[in-house]
Amino acid sequence: MDFSDIPLIPREVLFANPDRTAVTISPHSSQLMWLGPLDGALNIWIAPRNDPASAHPLTQDSGRSIRSCLWTHDQDYILFAG
Repeated sequence: MDFSDIPLIPREVLFANPDRTAVTISPHSSQLMWLGPLDGALNIWIAPRNDPASAHPLTQDSGRSIRSCLWTHDQDYILFAG
């Protein structure tokens, strides 16, 4: 079988940051949080549950990206790790 005529998948498709990942809803169900790109690095974004289009970034990491985040049980804080 000859695979020479099949184009390669661009590296950006395989290894680029996702548009949104790790989407979670706050403990009181009023807000959404996710990791999404900002200036080439994954950052925490937050939005009202009923209006995700009004999302804004909570962090502005420009280095290695934020890899995980979670709400505290009272919804007052967000914990994250890079």
